Amino acid sequence: MSLLIARARPDEFICGYRGRLGILNQCANETKFMEALRARLHPEAVVEPPIAQTLALASQVSTRNFIYHHTLLPLHRAIATADLDVPHGDPSRPELIERYGTRTVRPNVHLCPTCIQEEKIELGYAYWHRSHQLPGIYWCLKHGTALAIADGSR
Repeated sequence: MSLLIARARPDEFICGYRGRLGILNQCANETKFMEALRARLHPEAVVEPPIAQTLALASQVSTRNFIYHHTLLPLHRAIATADLDVPHGDPSRPELIERYGTRTVRPNVHLCPTCIQEEKIELGYAYWHRSHQLPGIYWCLKHGTALAIADGSR
């Protein structure tokens, strides 16, 4: 399978980036898409690499950089009481990355209508922002606009 790969946008949330790559490749099945992406980027892998490691490679940045800028793991690690000696995105602890880095803290994805409008004009598409998913953030930090909740109907 030939894949189109684009880099993650600034502040693009990992879940949205994974979905955007799937859409770019016209692959609605997330599991099949990630299998194809892993096969392309990790052809020699015996053990399935973590999602964040694969998406970091797709975005052409280090795993630690990707985790720091595109996941909520730094938020979780800021209030951690265990594993304090483990740096953000440490590849020796992939279970921490998968558990805390690839999920939202809140039950729904939040978005800024103004960001969406601007990005559609500038980029031709909009993307989920990591900063919009932080607990306690109900306004876009860039626009001061109230965040909307994605209804999941699409």
